[in-house]
Amino acid sequence: PGTATPEAWGWRHGRNYVELIIVDEAERLRPAALELLRDRYDRDDIALILIGMPGCGKSTLGRRLAGALHRSFVDADTYLEEKEGKSIPELFAVSEDCFRDAEERTIEALAKRESLVIASGGGVVNRAVNIERLKKTGTIYFIDRRPEDIAGDVEVSTRPLLAEGSAKVYTLYHERITLYREAADEIVVNEGSLESVLKKLLAEVTDGVRPLLVKVYTPKR
Repeated sequence: PGTATPEAWGWRHGRNYVELIIVDEAERLRPAALELLRDRYDRDDIALILIGMPGCGKSTLGRRLAGALHRSFVDADTYLEEKEGKSIPELFAVSEDCFRDAEERTIEALAKRESLVIASGGGVVNRAVNIERLKKTGTIYFIDRRPEDIAGDVEVSTRPLLAEGSAKVYTLYHERITLYREAADEIVVNEGSLESVLKKLLAEVTDGVRPLLVKVYTPKR
């Protein structure tokens, strides 16, 4: 804030805290920095973003979550098809890069909107710029569902990347699991009934305002 430089202040967050880091020369910036962080974490207009494998339950949970919180819901894949004027299979027929470019444009547009519940596409984590944009606009929840459960009840033939068969579910899961975990602010395991998983997700979202911890560091000379 103000004339602060990246060397003068910074912040990081975890499950139940936000930590503001200010070096001693920037102590005068503390009020503005606190205001900035409270604006980031104490608002109800930040987006709630669900990431995870195709078939993990993002869209179903997202719609229910949005209804419970009286927010608008956007399925990123549906939004993409509407804006691009082509279906996802049509974009994949050109190339996967063609689809990923369209997905990147979609995330850029959605990241500019407030108060949404967003169900992202399964491969949104493949490009770091997508996660960077989403983190600036909201909190990311990884819906982690076991690949065997996905393979057991998802119609893979309707999903371009899973068209090779259910074995592809396991391959994609192992390719992406680290990316999902690294991108997530919170992880919600999709196991059990829809109602029980929704309850867990709501608990994460409405966990209360995180306490703000302030640490003032003196740089080494």
